[in-house]
Amino acid sequence: MRVSGFAAVAVMVAGAALMPATASAAVFTLNQCATGDCGSFTGSVTITITDNMSDPNDVNFSIANNSNGDIDYLRFGYVTNPTGAGEVTNFVANPVGSAGAPSASFGAGNDAGFAYNVDIDFPNSAGARFDFGEAVSFTLGSSSNFNFNTSGFSPVLAHVISLSIGGQSVKITTGGGGSSGGGGQTVPEPASMALFGFAALAAGHRMRRRPVTK
Repeated sequence: MRVSGFAAVAVMVAGAALMPATASAAVFTLNQCATGDCGSFTGSVTITITDNMSDPNDVNFSIANNSNGDIDYLRFGYVTNPTGAGEVTNFVANPVGSAGAPSASFGAGNDAGFAYNVDIDFPNSAGARFDFGEAVSFTLGSSSNFNFNTSGFSPVLAHVISLSIGGQSVKITTGGGGSSGGGGQTVPEPASMALFGFAALAAGHRMRRRPVTK
């Protein structure tokens, strides 16, 4: 049975629509020292925030500490003021047990001239510090079911991270040559990628079959 180009595209589009979609992501590379002992700071911290697929009111955090400091707290600007109390769930540290689970709170604040309203605090005790080479992941939500989404974390607002280096507090932000994105940076969904790929394939096939006119 022969299938026309348009019919083939329709079938492939229908199939692509059934493919599972992934959440959009906001990716931040924090590497630009703002205040503190900047001369001693090296490395960067990468933070990836994705929409939570099981609960649309929450977001998932993935944080890798590739700097020479211990992460004390993360402070983010969010375009809509969050409500309720911050709830941290599904915490995982890599290596296992290397870092303690953080707590989170909401409210307008200012740190070294940077505004923020999402504050994520990590434990300070030696056995729970978030050190170089470690990574954590967790889900952040609100007791009032405030609808977090990745696009709310915007680089236009402050993204401040505090590390302890030689007993001094160092605050770094996105920026510089290593900045790899900001809030609302979306990752294409598999279904969308498949749709565009299939459409291009069908168009190319149709052009190859078209007779040449003289």
